[in-house]
Amino acid sequence: MPRALIMTLDGVTKTLDGWAQEAGISKQTLSLRLKRGMALADAVRTGPLRCGKWNGGGERHRPMLAAYGLLRRVGPVIHELDAMEASPALSDREREMIGNARKSLSEATERLHALALSLRGWM
Repeated sequence: MPRALIMTLDGVTKTLDGWAQEAGISKQTLSLRLKRGMALADAVRTGPLRCGKWNGGGERHRPMLAAYGLLRRVGPVIHELDAMEASPALSDREREMIGNARKSLSEATERLHALALSLRGWM
């Protein structure tokens, strides 16, 4: 039997189902938002997005969802850079270049997160 995923937000602990119900979204939607890199607070507080051709809301939310999608892709790249930097076969110059690339990606990640939060304010 699968165990329920339990998460805490602002001192309140609930299952994934409980947080989805509070947000007025399905468990699958909440799970997908978390997998795409949204923080629990953002995923719950965003509420339901009215996307698709039937209700016409999709275009308004597309930039925010794209920003969260990019955030999800940056983490593995930073992890790979960390692994590369640990290689003993690198020269000092190569190690410096990897460190600079990692720093740039970390700064870009912070800016993307800020952008995603700002775009979320459109709703």
